Amino acid sequence: MKKDKMFLPFLIDENNDIAVFYKPPLLLTCPDRWDKNRENLMNIIHQKWSPNWFNAHRLDFETSGIIVCAKNKETLTAISTQFAERTVHKKYIAIVTNRPPHDNGRINLKIRSDEKHGRVWISQSEGSRAITDYTVLIAWRNHSLVIAEPITGRLHQIRVHFAASGFPVVCDSVYGKAQLLYLSSIKPEYKKSSSKETPLLNRLALHAFYISFMNPRDGKTIEIKCPLPHDMCLAIKYLNKFSNPLKLSHDYAFEQLT
Repeated sequence: MKKDKMFLPFLIDENNDIAVFYKPPLLLTCPDRWDKNRENLMNIIHQKWSPNWFNAHRLDFETSGIIVCAKNKETLTAISTQFAERTVHKKYIAIVTNRPPHDNGRINLKIRSDEKHGRVWISQSEGSRAITDYTVLIAWRNHSLVIAEPITGRLHQIRVHFAASGFPVVCDSVYGKAQLLYLSSIKPEYKKSSSKETPLLNRLALHAFYISFMNPRDGKTIEIKCPLPHDMCLAIKYLNKFSNPLKLSHDYAFEQLT
């Protein structure tokens, strides 16, 4: 996805009942609880497309990717039920720090949440069931490109699972080390200039790139993909160039993700 489109929402696909959008990074999905005037995707959709469309789920502020909207309340109820029953299949792309212990793995750690403060933590004694499958696509010197498939849908599930397992998502200021990704950190013999270095990534390196669910009207499966935005493509480009890439999975070509 080109740089000029990276911060602009756009319509990916639609039918009579459903509209699927790209949510840019650094944009709320819905109006903020405390600041109703803060810019958000649904306000943009209501102004540019229709005031009668409803989002069936959310993405975090810094996360980019797919948002499914319903064009009527009957469809919203049907799709929301699929999310509640965990029949919706979602895949995310993440750039993480370190290399996961296995190239294919399952994280099964219970999560306890504090909805008031929007935080979660691992609690095997008091938490709710949470499962995340992952596949390592590329391993670099100090980072990895990973597909994450949340089997359950807990708040911040991928982020807290990856952090607890020793490979936090890059730029995660809540559960990780919050370190921005700079070219100087991955390029050997990087020559610093007098000007301040601009980070390759300055937001959570997480993108919702795939979703599949049942069309409530005819029962057929709807599959949607959303290419990676410019900032993550740029980070991957330089990591491949300067950080000893080792391709571990041939299920996805990089071209399929961009």
